[in-house]
Amino acid sequence: MLRLIPAALKTFLTAFLLFLVFATPLFAQRDSTAREDLYKPRFIDRLFFGGNFGLQFGTMTLVEVSPLVWCSITPRLISGVGVTYEYYKDSRYSYVYTTNIYGGRVLLNYFVFKNIFAHAEYELLNYDAYITPFTTERVNVNSWLVGGGFRQMIGGRSFMTLSILWNLNETPYSPYTNPIIRVGIGFGF
Repeated sequence: MLRLIPAALKTFLTAFLLFLVFATPLFAQRDSTAREDLYKPRFIDRLFFGGNFGLQFGTMTLVEVSPLVWCSITPRLISGVGVTYEYYKDSRYSYVYTTNIYGGRVLLNYFVFKNIFAHAEYELLNYDAYITPFTTERVNVNSWLVGGGFRQMIGGRSFMTLSILWNLNETPYSPYTNPIIRVGIGFGF
């Protein structure tokens, strides 16, 4: 059958087939590189903002404001920093306990699966702790929190999280009892 095809057409078909065989991987390589450059996020696109806000009134009053800033280091690893302020008042007993809690934290989340993450956090809080029933002393409390959680996207750049954490160095002054359950929200620009 090849004898019936003129020599010029054979040369053209051979060159065309060789072009398809060798050029297709080159085009695929060029396209994927172009896509990576095209979709490489800017620094502002890697930032997310969120945190906690809480209100409780009654015999125990709590007002909490804890903003967070997250930054995606890689698609699976994100890091965050935050500050904490809480006003706490407990009037259940004859002595009314009131304190202002200040602190900060550094967090790290690693996404094991698309929406499931491992969590590690260091937190430092400063507040008035009970020494005796009628006296308090200002203390610094260090907490190492580890655990995991689930993230649910609620928009293009917004999400909700549910985390279960454990305080690894629970002390008498620790403000947490294990396990610690947190619900949070985050959004990006």
